[in-house]
Amino acid sequence: MTTHAILGPSGGDRWLTCAGSVALSANLPDKSNDAADEGTVFHLVGSTALNMGMNAADFVGEEAVVYHSVELDEDCCDFTTDFFKRGLDKLYKPRYQTKVDADNAQYLQVYIDYVRTVAHQNELLVEVSVPIDHLTDEKDATGTADAVVINRAQRELVAIDLKFGRGVEVIAENNVQMMMYALGVLEDLRKKGIDFSPEKVRLVIVQPRTGSGKPDEWVIEIAQLEEFAKRVKR
Repeated sequence: MTTHAILGPSGGDRWLTCAGSVALSANLPDKSNDAADEGTVFHLVGSTALNMGMNAADFVGEEAVVYHSVELDEDCCDFTTDFFKRGLDKLYKPRYQTKVDADNAQYLQVYIDYVRTVAHQNELLVEVSVPIDHLTDEKDATGTADAVVINRAQRELVAIDLKFGRGVEVIAENNVQMMMYALGVLEDLRKKGIDFSPEKVRLVIVQPRTGSGKPDEWVIEIAQLEEFAKRVKR
């Protein structure tokens, strides 16, 4: 289930540049579109494949649905078989439905393969909800990191984000959303008492349907990331 923080990482570029935009957009409906919902579906396929040791091709022909609950003001995404099996159709209304095809499965496999390569012999976290309230002061606000790798040998944290759009190419360098996710992951590890003190963070955008399709990487030192955190808090 997903709800959206007012000061969410995905809108970080906007509200860090123009703080007044928060108040101006406060009463606007949070509308989705088919492109965003398609991305939601393939995030589901990607995370399921990673968690179950499968490949994207295993899901070709499967139908997935994005649905919304007005009562709960939240979205959810599931495969249609589970949607009805779990009785979610009684609470949620379908908004978008699509079938996984071979072309998109091939694109998605680029992300799956990259994550598996980076995660080899390291710790992998998939679709992990991380706190961001320590940055924004918005009570209980969270973000969701697509994939996180804890590389203890290299003392490196790797945060990987899947972008499934065909439009503007997103880059990793100085990416506000990704830096907020990384800070959220570090805070989550601290809260859970997990002993890990990375020296650097590698931010990765995998956008297989745009440009070269190759993952875009950027490494930031922890000291730089902490300076960014101060900026967000201000």
